[in-house]
Amino acid sequence: MAISVPSYVRANARRGLDLLEYAGDGLRPKTVREARAMARGQMTADKVRRMAAWLARHDSDLASPRADAYLDGDSERPTAGQVAWLLWGGDIGRQSRDRAREWAERTRDRLIEEGELSKAVSASVRQGLQNKVDDHNEKHSGRGKRVTLAMLIAVFERGVGAYNTNPSSVRPNVTSSDQWAYARVNTFLQAVRTGRFPGKAFDTDLLPEGHPLSTRD
Repeated sequence: MAISVPSYVRANARRGLDLLEYAGDGLRPKTVREARAMARGQMTADKVRRMAAWLARHDSDLASPRADAYLDGDSERPTAGQVAWLLWGGDIGRQSRDRAREWAERTRDRLIEEGELSKAVSASVRQGLQNKVDDHNEKHSGRGKRVTLAMLIAVFERGVGAYNTNPSSVRPNVTSSDQWAYARVNTFLQAVRTGRFPGKAFDTDLLPEGHPLSTRD
């Protein structure tokens, strides 16, 4: 199916391509190819899914004095992290930073619901998450409490991303990305039920509409 790529995502990709000389050594040719496609307004469903996950776990790439200096006009040289964000279609400005990520997540969720991204997670994981949705909604059906499969898949994918990109935060008894991601899902469901997180809040943009901690627009 054709995906309507927002003009700002296309513009971000073009800007990233113009700044390739400042990209880091770890830049993959595939990222550049996909950025060129985005600049033309072309994007696959799988790219939307990966874009949402990549932007969600690389937010810290924009938090540095050098990145601030570029935004403030005190430096003409962007950081490698800023260039990578642009190539992934992301916004690097302070006020609009979440715009592209939120679009990718909304679009990913819609594609999952429509069946276009049914293979975003394995069949066994998908069924496991569906079981959690059914069990939770059977017991908690009030406003701000109901969850969807798309929500839990998004939480799960962020958990996998966190496991792979920030291994120092993973407890020693966790032996796989799926185990870490399921733990994230379970904590998320606990917060949906109780209205509070046991530790630092996360994924509040995925909480049901009407939940007291939801940051959904």
